[in-house]
Amino acid sequence: MALNRGRWAGLLLLSVALLPVTASAEAAVSPRERLSHMVEALRNLDYSGEFTFERGGQLQALRVAHRVENGVEKERILFLNGEHREIIRDGHKLSCIHPGQKLVSLQQPIDAGKFFAGEQVADYDIQSYYRVVVSGRARIADRDVVKITVEPRDAYRNGYQFYLDKEHNIPLKSVLFSSDGQILERFQFVSISFDRVTPKMVAPSENSFVQAHHHTPEGTQALASNVSMQPQWLPVGFKVAARSVDRIAGYGAEVTTYTDGLATLSLVVEPISSSVKVPQDLEGKARFGGTVALTRTYFIGQQAFLISVVGEVPVITAAKVARSVVLQYKKPQQAADKQPAKKSVTQ
Repeated sequence: MALNRGRWAGLLLLSVALLPVTASAEAAVSPRERLSHMVEALRNLDYSGEFTFERGGQLQALRVAHRVENGVEKERILFLNGEHREIIRDGHKLSCIHPGQKLVSLQQPIDAGKFFAGEQVADYDIQSYYRVVVSGRARIADRDVVKITVEPRDAYRNGYQFYLDKEHNIPLKSVLFSSDGQILERFQFVSISFDRVTPKMVAPSENSFVQAHHHTPEGTQALASNVSMQPQWLPVGFKVAARSVDRIAGYGAEVTTYTDGLATLSLVVEPISSSVKVPQDLEGKARFGGTVALTRTYFIGQQAFLISVVGEVPVITAAKVARSVVLQYKKPQQAADKQPAKKSVTQ
């Protein structure tokens, strides 16, 4: 018995000695590093599972399969309630299939990662705009997670909570909340697997017609807009993430997306047909969950334009950006050369 007691006492001492080492190793990973690891995991790991997404009083159940093949992300998201819908992604090629094989073109990538943000955390000094802390432990989808709370340092951003899988760093739950603590969106896996995802799992349903929409960066589109746009104000830390050009009414509408590493907002400028009479500085706004859309009219001479700001930001932010935009016709040489715009004024 004395021998056994000595053996267990030795094991207990060994366990106690190891505890600080484990805790220290875990604490050595900063909250910002955890967010960077989250983005890397979302892009580089195969995973599949079912999750819920709640916003604007609506709850959706979805199934996702994400596969990385030769460095290219492939993904299929299936809506499990309501009419049959699925989103297919193959790199930058996107399509949304609706009943009757109807197709909706997508301007920006939509994937599981979209539901919990975090685009380019490593490239941004997010701790200057947010307070990022490890705020607890939990269990989601039968897996241990680390809770990260991200609180904005100003009134121009929302806050986040990420529940990161302890082993793989995939967010198994995320919450988007306003500055007053109101929950705007909530995402949560109910089951997840990190087993290999096969090509069939990310392919469209059988007999589905798929026509991909290409989302390509600035410089690859043949069409250049006739109008240059420049916001005179952006929240500090927001940088250009992507630009694209679409032809609308023969003009070419420019779409510019900005991000601070977590939040995103897109600025869209498009011409209004001369047959539609609109007043100067007419404004409208809508909100669905954490997404805000604010529009206003702008005139250059007799030509009216619609300026839209859409993003996961407070209404005050969208309004301030939209009202700061200045439009002017590009000179022929400027349109041909597509010279870079001047830097935005931030505060």
